[in-house]
Amino acid sequence: MPLQWVSDVLTFVRKTGITVISGLQYVTYNKQAYNNVALFAPVKTGRYLNAALLVREKNDYAPMECELLAIEKYKCKNQKEPVYQAINCNGIQYGIFLCYEFTDIIARSLYKGKVDIIFTPEHNRDTSYFSNIIETTARDLHVFIAQANTSIYGDSRITGPYGRNDRNVMQIKGGDRDDIIVGTIELGKVKKYQQEEKKKFDEKIQQYLKFDKRKVYENEAKMFAEHELKIAKTSARFRTEGI
Repeated sequence: MPLQWVSDVLTFVRKTGITVISGLQYVTYNKQAYNNVALFAPVKTGRYLNAALLVREKNDYAPMECELLAIEKYKCKNQKEPVYQAINCNGIQYGIFLCYEFTDIIARSLYKGKVDIIFTPEHNRDTSYFSNIIETTARDLHVFIAQANTSIYGDSRITGPYGRNDRNVMQIKGGDRDDIIVGTIELGKVKKYQQEEKKKFDEKIQQYLKFDKRKVYENEAKMFAEHELKIAKTSARFRTEGI
């Protein structure tokens, strides 16, 4: 986001109550380059809606980023002590990774049990690597992840802690220009599931302990049978002569 837009975005957030998260253009000073992520958050004080700006520098710079900046005669420096925030907005907890920071497995683990959503603004060409991280993190941390990448490389998406066929609430490959894509998440259902999951599991274990052993085994055998290797159906007009 161009630095000239900061004032206008703050006004937009104050009027609409919509949170905006974005990377900012590099700030340079004395041959040092700073890559920052900005959070424009609505703040309600009494009857009035205001907006606050929270900016922090990137904790970890990507190797290629350091090289490109060096070509332009600028230095960049990783933070000695990384800083990550868990932010609360109307009962929804969220965290932020700025591009390459997302590859730090220890940093990702800090958010376990702490947030409902992770936002990751990026300018990233290694979409395959990040795709693996997103899908694993959504499951491991049981969170939603909203990744916004440049349309040049694509894979902007919202991914949730769902099964393989449903985990991507929204996903777009790319295009000739940047657009706004909207995806709706059902956070309430996921939080309810998290609260009830262990209780239901404990109840199931108690039922198994009380039920007739043979009946339980029959039901379990059916469940495990579903995981046997199955051959996919043949395509239309598939010929078997001569096989």
